Amino acid sequence: MPKIFIDSNIFLFGYRINESNSFIILENIDGELIQPVVSNSIIKEVRIRAKRLEGKDTASLIILNILTLPNIIVIQDHDIIPLLAEYDDLVFDKSDLPHICAYFAGDCEYFVTNNRKLTQQRIKEKVLFINPKEFVDNILKLQSYDTPKGI
Repeated sequence: MPKIFIDSNIFLFGYRINESNSFIILENIDGELIQPVVSNSIIKEVRIRAKRLEGKDTASLIILNILTLPNIIVIQDHDIIPLLAEYDDLVFDKSDLPHICAYFAGDCEYFVTNNRKLTQQRIKEKVLFINPKEFVDNILKLQSYDTPKGI
């Protein structure tokens, strides 16, 4: 079962846009064929951005949905800290560094994101980035949506 690290943008688009590849991914996480992995920093990021976009109540529902995904693994900050120095020079946007370290701490196979800025950094040689459309097409083998940036 592949472990997939899910970036915050997948949750934000997936819970807001039903006709999106992010929604398809979230709907097909069963904890058996796909093992979802997130970090505390992703949860915080989703909470802040969802609260700003949708309000406090909707943000709370999105966080509840994340935390109740089947067999979800939440990488704790203490698991990320030892990895920060190892990957620091490969990530120029330091706000992305905890996400990269959580990917490694979770022993993930895929990093699902539509953040092109992240996928263009030097870390791309060590991380298997995949956008939502590619994940739906190639991993889930389901019909994807043609959306901007594959969301």
